[in-house]
Amino acid sequence: FSSTVAATTITITGTNDTDEVKFNGDVTGNIAIVDGALITVAADKTITGSVTTTDTDGVLTFGTATVAKTLVSGSIGATGADLSVLNVATGAGITSTISGNVFAETVNVTGTGTLALGGTVTSDTKLDFQTAATVTAAGDITTALVDFGADGTLTMAANKKIVGAVSTTAADGNGTLTFTATTTDTTLVSGAVGAAANDLKAIN
Repeated sequence: FSSTVAATTITITGTNDTDEVKFNGDVTGNIAIVDGALITVAADKTITGSVTTTDTDGVLTFGTATVAKTLVSGSIGATGADLSVLNVATGAGITSTISGNVFAETVNVTGTGTLALGGTVTSDTKLDFQTAATVTAAGDITTALVDFGADGTLTMAANKKIVGAVSTTAADGNGTLTFTATTTDTTLVSGAVGAAANDLKAIN
């Protein structure tokens, strides 16, 4: 699609996650993925609506941001119907926002900007910092692993927690994990943080 798209529901049916649909303009409406698709959204373009999928189907990729935008105003995936992969490329000095809850098997964050997560994140595999990006989380993160594959930063809002483990699969000393001051008793991380020869850089 070379320009804007507006419809109540945009249903994309593929056979696997390599069947690509490109949006070069803003999208207004809910996107429904059926049986897999690779959806690419151009830099600085947004989805006003939600993205749903059949369970573990679909890849959603956003181009590198150059201006601050709300990438998705609604939710991505749902309980029992996870997106396969969410890729967000952050731009230097730019904050990109996903307002709703995210349900995705894998969430990959690249670039050197900030991804602001406005809801909860449920990721069966991992939240992967592939570069030195920053993520701010307004809700709980439930995942097998928060992986600092590069020297990124994760800041959790007050009273929000990580249900899962946190580590780095890259060089020892990558990753800064910060928890905002709590106002109630909170188990901040349910799993291990770091490991032998895989220490985080800092925990605040």
